[in-house]
Amino acid sequence: MQGEQISRDNLPVSMRYALTSVPAVEASSTLARFDSSNGNSGFASGGADQIRIRVKADGFLDSSKHYLFFTVNTTTAGANIDGDANSFFDRLTIESNGTLIEQIDRYALYSGIKRNWDSDNIELIKACSESGGDYLKTTQALGAFGLAGADTAAAVKVVSDAFLAATNGLALETALSNLGDSLVAAESKNFAIQLNSGMLKNTFEKALPDGLNEFEIILRLKAATGAVVGTGAGANDYTIDNPRLYCPVYKIENGDVMASYRNVIASQGASWIGQTAKTYINSMANSANKQIFQINDRSQSLCALVSAIRSNDADTQRLDYSNTATLVNFAGGHVQSYVYKLMGQNYPQSEIEMNLADNGLNVSRAVEESMKAWARAGHKYSNCNVTLNQFTSIKNAYASLVNSGSNDAGKGLVSVDLKVFDQKELRMKGINTAMSGAPGTLEITMSGAPGAVQDITTYALIEAVYVVNPNGSMAVIQ
Repeated sequence: MQGEQISRDNLPVSMRYALTSVPAVEASSTLARFDSSNGNSGFASGGADQIRIRVKADGFLDSSKHYLFFTVNTTTAGANIDGDANSFFDRLTIESNGTLIEQIDRYALYSGIKRNWDSDNIELIKACSESGGDYLKTTQALGAFGLAGADTAAAVKVVSDAFLAATNGLALETALSNLGDSLVAAESKNFAIQLNSGMLKNTFEKALPDGLNEFEIILRLKAATGAVVGTGAGANDYTIDNPRLYCPVYKIENGDVMASYRNVIASQGASWIGQTAKTYINSMANSANKQIFQINDRSQSLCALVSAIRSNDADTQRLDYSNTATLVNFAGGHVQSYVYKLMGQNYPQSEIEMNLADNGLNVSRAVEESMKAWARAGHKYSNCNVTLNQFTSIKNAYASLVNSGSNDAGKGLVSVDLKVFDQKELRMKGINTAMSGAPGTLEITMSGAPGAVQDITTYALIEAVYVVNPNGSMAVIQ
């Protein structure tokens, strides 16, 4: 418009030469290594099943770039990774001076579901190279090729034409595979994983402060039948050697900056936020009736509830995808409807109904809630890798090399998103269940009895505030 005053804001970014980078503060960096404090070899689920790593950095710990490095030895029959190498750990605990900072039970399952529902392409490729994870695959489907009658040229032409018609140009589904790297008996492999910790992989990728007191990471190993898929001839066992945590540590060399930093820490400490999970375990009876499961969560910011249904013996069957297969569909029936009840209210207000038949298919709302539940801070939806066929599948186990179930095992969830806002800059966006003493429940109605008793693991995805006091001690608000 004529007469309108032109300012810098009216110019394209390409003309704003004042917008440029600024020099970084003087600093130095090193890749710190923290070894296990309770031995370095022979960790096994049936023996020394806890790995303890004490962490105390001389500087700022850039925990968003940490990784756990370890060696896996397959001692008896061969197996494959279930998802990625997070599957070896059943519980993640972080403590500081006797204070529990973070604990995720059924950590392997939590990591497997997170991989399915919120992993972008770069993360999946990275896991392929470092963590024993598989990637997107296509199941090759071929028609039968056999002679129906006499061994004549005409008969061969009939069946070859039929074979070509059935397979040429056939569109095949590409999906995220569950079956990870192979573990050959009496051999070993090295893996690197990032721990799915709200404290370490926090929302704004804050470095852990200089002067933070020592904290300890405790990893409890998972039984072999639940940690890996036993694709070999018999029971598979494993041991872990040389577990160590690597993490960049940087030091600020500018004295004025560090003096200002120490004044702030001495007066008010520091804090950061991250998403973590609380775990609730229930059992579903082999019944078609409405069933009610207790989830008495008390959190200041509950962002979502995610319930994974598996067979009751998923962790004890060596062929099961214990950590990456979750079902809403079973041989005898499927989840027909569900609703969470918190503080006397329904979440969502209108219960979610499902129909898994082609005629009348209805899974949209259930998928919608799961994608919103796993969304990262600042995102409306997660980086979902679950196809419709996987969501509705009843498969949960490996059968053979040509019937692995790796692409079409079930990945269905029962979820509800509870966030009020999606903006990354806001915190305490979930609902406050800590202020209420009312019970929390999940109500599921099945279309028919599932066929066997099922296990239900519910993760309460919460925002936690990690606090460093002026004396370096830690606390958590959740």
